[in-house]
Amino acid sequence: MLVRDKLNSMPISDGEKQAVTAALDAGTAYGYGNVMAWLATEWAVKLRDNHGLSEAAAIDAVSGRSPYGLPEKEVKR
Repeated sequence: MLVRDKLNSMPISDGEKQAVTAALDAGTAYGYGNVMAWLATEWAVKLRDNHGLSEAAAIDAVSGRSPYGLPEKEVKR
């Protein structure tokens, strides 16, 4: 819930919040790494096909991305 709570406090559109929530739901159901890999693959294809990057440059551009800042750790009581 920490990431979803942080998402709701971010200055992004309601549509983007819904899309990210759908991706989080998919990650819960199918594995975050798998969902992230497919999103990265689609992004790399867009960079290659729509923006003229070579395949290697497109893959490099989407690889090794760091996450947004993590929310504070939840205190267990």
